Amino acid sequence: LANRLIWLPEDIESMAKNWQHFAMSHDLTIQVCVSAALARGVTDADNATRHQLQGDNLADGFELVGLGELAMHLHSAKTVYQF
Repeated sequence: LANRLIWLPEDIESMAKNWQHFAMSHDLTIQVCVSAALARGVTDADNATRHQLQGDNLADGFELVGLGELAMHLHSAKTVYQF
C-alpha cells in the first residue's frame, strides 16, 4: 500500500488512498516497517540513498520506521490494534 507507483483502474478501490485520507483526517502518520518495505521494493529518499537505489517510491502520508519506533509506541500505548 505504501508504494506511490501502484496504478489501479478506476473501477478498483485504492486502499492506499483510503488510508491516506483516514490518516489526513485524523492527523496521523501511517508507519511502515522499513525492513518489510525495502524487501518489497518500497523506499523513501533516505533509504534509497543509503542502499544505493535508483529512486524512492514511498507514498505521501506513509513513513518508514524501525523496531525501535514500534517498541517506543508499544511502551506508551494503552491499546494496540493489529491487523
